[in-house]
Amino acid sequence: MKRGKIMMNRFWKRVLFSLMLLSLFVDANDGAYTLSGNQLVPMKESNISIKKEVLTITRLDDDTLDVKVEYTFFNPNKAKKVLVGFEAAEPDGDVTTKPVNGGHPYMKRFSVLMNGKKLAYKVKHISSDYEEGKMTVGYVYSFEALFKKGINSVTHHYSYEPSGGVSTHYEIDYILSAASRWANGLIEDFTLIIDVGDMEQFTIAKTFFTKASEWEFDGMSKSIVIDPGTDFGYKALRFFLYKSPLVFKKKNFKIKGELNLNSWRIGGIGSSWLEAFDYRVHRLSFQVNAVSITNKFHDKTSYKILKNIAYARRGYVFKNPTIQKYFEQYEWYRKNPKYKAFKSHLSIDEKGYLEILNEESMKILKNLPYAKRGYVFKSYVLKPYFESQKWYKKEPKYKANFSSLPLVEQQWIRKIKAMNESDDVDFFRLLYEYNKLYNGCLHKSEKKEIEKFVLILSVLRGMDFSP
Repeated sequence: MKRGKIMMNRFWKRVLFSLMLLSLFVDANDGAYTLSGNQLVPMKESNISIKKEVLTITRLDDDTLDVKVEYTFFNPNKAKKVLVGFEAAEPDGDVTTKPVNGGHPYMKRFSVLMNGKKLAYKVKHISSDYEEGKMTVGYVYSFEALFKKGINSVTHHYSYEPSGGVSTHYEIDYILSAASRWANGLIEDFTLIIDVGDMEQFTIAKTFFTKASEWEFDGMSKSIVIDPGTDFGYKALRFFLYKSPLVFKKKNFKIKGELNLNSWRIGGIGSSWLEAFDYRVHRLSFQVNAVSITNKFHDKTSYKILKNIAYARRGYVFKNPTIQKYFEQYEWYRKNPKYKAFKSHLSIDEKGYLEILNEESMKILKNLPYAKRGYVFKSYVLKPYFESQKWYKKEPKYKANFSSLPLVEQQWIRKIKAMNESDDVDFFRLLYEYNKLYNGCLHKSEKKEIEKFVLILSVLRGMDFSP
């Protein structure tokens, strides 16, 4: 993930896409298009209508959105040629604005099929300050289409990098209203399919729809109405999507607004600005990934909550009353007594987050022998943790030397190093075992204690520490 890029304020290219019509001047009955320099200007088509449109937007990964639009057009008259244009806004912000191979710098794999045949297309640049017809675009991908009498199918497909910023993980904007440039000014049968992945939280502005009941989603998912002034200053629905896709369907769809979807960072815990998560003070977002949730914790309960948020998102009912009460405060938490927690159920993002949490825990665990002797740490992870421990006393003269440690502690460090970030590390259980080892075992036979400790670690690594 390109973290440097996604953290920019007003993060580039609000890429707005739609099909628009440019009638090709063939004869007097076929209409006309105007030309402003080398820039195409759209004209309204009065004969051909959209019978059906299926718009599918799929988030493949953090940097790629895939868009597929399938149209069914109806031409009531004789066959005619039409110049159809696909518009894309210019990137804005501190990003690349120069065309790539003559096209939009953040759009790839553009293709058009008409009645099963692939069409060639051209790219034109349109002035961004052109306002007639409410069109402010940077690029128009135009292709000549022969609409036969009756039903015609047009499918266009492309991918692009989504916008994002300091306050959003990703943004999806799509111009829907351009369909009004076709005959009747509406879509007789419209379907919008949004697949951003499972376990996602986002808002959709209430511009082209009015009620939450117009959306279809799985039974565990949830939508909540946001009124102006309560959160974002505009009417919207907040979705907690347990399983994609999210579907909107409408007959005789007369579009009055555009699609505006935002996955907000608001409500999450940012590891870049939070020193340590404290469950008594801080709140967690439904959104879980490696950059949205801290890997630092204040105490044992806070650690367990961080470790188990992925299972809470699936409705796991916790036996620990403090943890259960913590998650019950969230509107996204829905009890699912039938759910059994297994790490294999988790997403790549969730597993990645747990690996980071485990990695930080392992750094602390393998440095315990040096901390017990007062080593002065400089690491941004180790320094604040050990300095917060009452037992830790700095010894500036102490130099960390692995070979000078007792054999049992050398064995401890080797075993921790041998563990993987993907292992289910239980930090406080291992911390307890080390303290027991350090305080009660060193005066005994080292050989016997090494054998005992190796056995303990073997048992621990074979245990399931899922909640």
